[in-house]
Amino acid sequence: MGVSNCSITLPPTQQVPLPKEYGVTKPLSLAGPMEADIQRTKELEKFLVGAGLYESAEEAAKREGVLCQLKQEEFWEIRKNSKLVETQRIEYEVNTSVLEDERQQ
Repeated sequence: MGVSNCSITLPPTQQVPLPKEYGVTKPLSLAGPMEADIQRTKELEKFLVGAGLYESAEEAAKREGVLCQLKQEEFWEIRKNSKLVETQRIEYEVNTSVLEDERQQ
C-alpha cells in the first residue's frame, strides 16, 4: 500500500499565511535558569554518573584518538582519490589528443 497524495484545503477565511523566516530564529527566552532548573540538572548529572552513562577520561582519550585516526585516514583517502582523478584526466587528455592526431592524418 502506498501513501496517498491527499491534502486538506481550508476555506479562505481560515487560511493564515505563515511568516517567512530564514536563518537563525530568535531565542524562546533570554532568562537564565531558575534555581529549580539548576537543582534538577545536578540531580540528573548525579544519576547519569551513577548509571555509568558518562564516559571516563580514558574513554574520552580513546574516542579522541580514534577520531584523529579516522580523520587522517580520510585525508589520505581523499588525497589518493584526487590523485587518481587527476591521473585519469591526464590519460583522457592524452588519449583524446592521440585520437585527434590519428584522425587528422
